[in-house]
Amino acid sequence: MLGAIVGDIAGSVYEWNNIKAKDFPLFRDDCFFTDDTVMAIATAAAIFLGRFYAGGHAFDYSEPWSLEELKAKLKKFIESHFGYDLSQRLDEIRPTYRFNESCQETVPQAIVAFLESVDFEDAIRNAISLGGDSDTLAAITGSIAEAAYGVPDWIKNKALSYLDAPLRDVYDRWMNASKISSGLL
Repeated sequence: MLGAIVGDIAGSVYEWNNIKAKDFPLFRDDCFFTDDTVMAIATAAAIFLGRFYAGGHAFDYSEPWSLEELKAKLKKFIESHFGYDLSQRLDEIRPTYRFNESCQETVPQAIVAFLESVDFEDAIRNAISLGGDSDTLAAITGSIAEAAYGVPDWIKNKALSYLDAPLRDVYDRWMNASKISSGLL
């Protein structure tokens, strides 16, 4: 959930003022959370209304693949199972990409932004640099990138500082419950 929150907040100020480059302030004073953050946190809150079920965890998987091998397998799986064309590079997408809220014109681009990244921050910058619905693109990319790279503490702390008290409360409760269910607490 944190990756989505970071991407949403970082991309919020560029949604209607697209930036087609990766050199920009990741967080500005006028950044804000949008519907993407609210929906992610609302999903967590809805789960709390039911029972919190701990299941299998991605970190229990210990196949010895490199991140690059995993990215290649992910790309092949998504292309074959969902029909998304992930062959374009960011530099090919960026010049003509425009705002489009459809999943067919958002999800593949967000995945490519992750596939071409070297770390969490780079993934977020890749997504925002495409333009268009930058907060949603970066939220999707951030979700994937969090699973692959984790989120640096400075980025986590800055992003969470934008949340209001009710959203932060649900986020904190979700994280605490996640740690308890995975045996980290």
